[in-house]
Amino acid sequence: MLTFRLACPTAAIQVFCVLIIGLLLAVTPSGPDRIPGAVQLPVQKPAPAPEPAVNVPTPRSFPKWTGVVRRTWARHVAWSEVCAARLGRTCRLDTWQDFLKSLSKETRWEQLVRVNRFVNQFRYRPDQANWGAFDYWAAPGEFFASGGDCEDYAIAKYFSLKALGFPAEQMRIVVLNDTNRRLAHAVLVVDIGPYELVLDSLNRRIRLWSEVLHYRPIYWINESAWQLTPGRNISI
Repeated sequence: MLTFRLACPTAAIQVFCVLIIGLLLAVTPSGPDRIPGAVQLPVQKPAPAPEPAVNVPTPRSFPKWTGVVRRTWARHVAWSEVCAARLGRTCRLDTWQDFLKSLSKETRWEQLVRVNRFVNQFRYRPDQANWGAFDYWAAPGEFFASGGDCEDYAIAKYFSLKALGFPAEQMRIVVLNDTNRRLAHAVLVVDIGPYELVLDSLNRRIRLWSEVLHYRPIYWINESAWQLTPGRNISI
C-alpha cells in the first residue's frame, strides 16, 4: 500500500489535502503488478500433465508367441492322446500337471530348480525334424509330445512357473546369441528380487544372468510385452 505525507498547515488546506489523498488512493492500483518499478512475480502456472509413458510394444504383433499362448491350454486333451501315441510310456504330458501340483507348497527357489530339471529331461528335436518348419514355437503340450528346441524348453518352463503363481511380468523368454557356440539360443530369465535367474536347457544349474557373459540378447518377450535389443533386426 502507498503511504502519502503532505504538509497541510491550515484547517481548510487540511480538508483539501484529505480530499486529494482520497482521490489518489482511489485511482492507485492496490496490487504491485501495476506500480512502476515494482517487482512482479511470475504467474505460477499449473504443472504440465506428465508425458505418457513410452510403452513397450505389445506381443500382439508376434504371431509365433500369440499362437503359443492360444494353444497352451486349448489342446491339452488332444495333445495328451498324441503324446501317448508317439511316446508311449515316456509321454509325460499327463504327469506334468501332477508334477506342478506336487510343487505347490515348495519354496520359490525349489520350484525354479525342479521345473528347470523336469523340462530339461525331454529330448531335443530341431523344428525342421519336428514340424518341417524353420522356426516353430511349440506349446507345452506339443513339446511334451514331440520334444523341441531351445525356445520350446523356455516356453514350457514359462508356463510351468506361471501355473505355480509366478507373475508373467517377472519372466522373460530371451532369444540371444551364444557367442561361445556361435549359435542362436533361447532361455527363460526369471526376476526374483534383485536377481535375474537364467533357466537354461543347456544347464541343470540355475545361474545369474550376470554370470553368463557369452550370451548376447536379441530380444525378450512375455505375455505383457516384448522388446528388441537396440541395433537388432528380427523377422516375426
